[in-house]
Amino acid sequence: MNWIAWWPWVAIALMPGALNLANALVELNQRCKLLPFFEPHKSAGFWLWASVQLIFPAVLFWSLASLSAQPDLSLKLLSQAAAFGAGFVVLLNGSTEIGSRPYSLKPLYAFFVRIAYGLIETSQVYRAAAFWDDLELALKDSPDLTAGLRFLENYFEVRQSVRSAAEKIDAAEAAKAQDWLTKCGQFPDRNQQAKAIRYLIQQQVQRRHLPGTLRRFQCNRVIQKYFPRSLRSQKRKRLRSPRP
Repeated sequence: MNWIAWWPWVAIALMPGALNLANALVELNQRCKLLPFFEPHKSAGFWLWASVQLIFPAVLFWSLASLSAQPDLSLKLLSQAAAFGAGFVVLLNGSTEIGSRPYSLKPLYAFFVRIAYGLIETSQVYRAAAFWDDLELALKDSPDLTAGLRFLENYFEVRQSVRSAAEKIDAAEAAKAQDWLTKCGQFPDRNQQAKAIRYLIQQQVQRRHLPGTLRRFQCNRVIQKYFPRSLRSQKRKRLRSPRP
């Protein structure tokens, strides 16, 4: 069999999977936002999860569109593949007829997704919990939180201005973040203040911005323990910068 001749139809079958994977990445990022050390490309759980998101829609569309019969490559077929990928989650919640028999892929799909998230959890949860606990303790002991709170206020304003134009960010979410930020500066008790700031950082600050954000709160021991590479990078920058 000449496998090269099948590539146009294989590519079309993968198109729904690619679109579904792109949509699912948003949910994955949301579910894993409390895992500050999660690096998807190093995680077996992520690759299993990505394979499920890619392969399930591809196989199902291959069957429903009868791509094994090598139908004409047309704009209509491409449009059907794109629509199938965009609506795969909706289709997953119902039964699909292949031939004359109804099938439900959701149990099998959910089974593999649970395994994938279980692998991610096993490798990430303990270290993440230890990090957030150490951060809260460091915030309690920080000599001054003013600079950090001022930085968070600017961080939220800049991020909101960018996202509101690109994604029409929910105004309620922005208001909630601002409300928490205001409360952080008003809590008379340092324990409550530390908890509130930790929550804000968990919910709003992106992973790659964590070391710089913690530096603003003078959480140097946490940075040294969890982000030593960031400290080395900062030292190299200082050495390269011209002296006045």
